[in-house]
Amino acid sequence: MFGVNDVAALDIGSEKITLFYGNKSVNDTFNIKASSSIPYAGFAEGEWLDEESLSSIIKKAVEDVQAVSKNKIRKLFVGVPGEFTTCVVKEVEIRLDRRRRVVDSDIDELYDKGNTYKAHKRYATINCAAIYYVLDDNRRIIEPRGLATEKVKALVSYVLCERKFAKKINEIVQSIGIDEIEFVSSSWAEAMYLFEDDQRDKSVLLLDVGYITSSVMLARGDGLLYLSSFSCGGAHVTGDLTLGLDIPYSHAEQLKTRLDLNRNVSVDDKYQVVVKGQQYTYSAVEINEIAKARISFLADIVSKCLDICEYEYPAHMPLYITGGGLFGMRGAKELLSKSLNRSVEFVEPRDPKFAKPYFSSTLGLMDIAVKHTDAFEGFWKKIFRK
Repeated sequence: MFGVNDVAALDIGSEKITLFYGNKSVNDTFNIKASSSIPYAGFAEGEWLDEESLSSIIKKAVEDVQAVSKNKIRKLFVGVPGEFTTCVVKEVEIRLDRRRRVVDSDIDELYDKGNTYKAHKRYATINCAAIYYVLDDNRRIIEPRGLATEKVKALVSYVLCERKFAKKINEIVQSIGIDEIEFVSSSWAEAMYLFEDDQRDKSVLLLDVGYITSSVMLARGDGLLYLSSFSCGGAHVTGDLTLGLDIPYSHAEQLKTRLDLNRNVSVDDKYQVVVKGQQYTYSAVEINEIAKARISFLADIVSKCLDICEYEYPAHMPLYITGGGLFGMRGAKELLSKSLNRSVEFVEPRDPKFAKPYFSSTLGLMDIAVKHTDAFEGFWKKIFRK
């Protein structure tokens, strides 16, 4: 049986749908009591590639977890992928009734004043968070509660979810018998989980490369300043190898993990894979050239995304990479760094049991879900609103 602080988090990736159920231990690690991860067709360009199968896959994930836990899921936190979200940043100001200390209801009023998307036809607000606050003495601060002022101004980040996405997932979840659902931006959750407060206060540049889709974001304070998503990921390297070499997709998937883009390969160098007990050999020169072309293409998209970001991201600021799309592909980080003329580093969850980049979105979602319990009510009031 699960405890009162156990939560269920559904991570909708572009390769798999993953459901984690559990809680967080006192040492900041996760206690996952049940989980299910099911491959599916995914999505691209903001559209499901096989929408009809979505319901059965989510249902199976829930049934798998409930069977192990012997308990019914009553509330589900659902991560909304970057391709189904957009980010809007606004400067919002309220005046208090008199000079006094700022309380929670003042921050609620501030966020609500800037949330003009309640009747929007396409989008609905799922996350609100402040980049920073400014009081009447023009101090820029991170936490205004308890401080005396006559007015509060803030740069507020609103993450919006496409209503058609929310409608579809709501229908599926309710048909399973789960009545309570909370949508959370997967991109925002990742940024909040992977980086400490002091690091985010100085700004963080993060690239999540997934299987089919990727997201680039600039985070500061408790919010996202910028978010852009596009359909290019690790599967595109596999697809390019499959088409370029005219080989089975399963061979290309293995080759992707064997290649080393840091090597100066010659015509005599080969990569070998074993499929169903049989060994196959392929030209290292051809494979490296194909993989490099795709990663360079990915870097070009990232560069174009950053070019339209209106906020500052200094040249010395590293680009952190997470997600499973490039994980295990030796030399990919170095090629991206060279193409972008910027330091590039991988970042992954700090939990030793899940210290792989492909767990970042799921654990980020779990982290936010856990902090939504009564024990973390103060944190939730600080950074998460609707």
